[in-house]
Amino acid sequence: MPHNVEVPDYVIERIMAKRGKLHIFDNFDPTKTALIVIDMQNFFVAEVETAISICPNINLLAKVVRDKGGVVAWVQLTVA
Repeated sequence: MPHNVEVPDYVIERIMAKRGKLHIFDNFDPTKTALIVIDMQNFFVAEVETAISICPNINLLAKVVRDKGGVVAWVQLTVA
């Protein structure tokens, strides 16, 4: 089950007042982009039910970034 995230109106208003626009970047160059995936290893994904549901989206993002010439970095924590 994906997380449903809603940004409160007051946060959007503060961002708009400070920046004049909602998003920092209007676009980006995929060849200069990196996707950094943190802690999506077996023990985390197996124990956190919502993690399983986001795996297809992470894999799709990774494929698109790679296909466009960007870098995908998988960061894993080793637990002793």
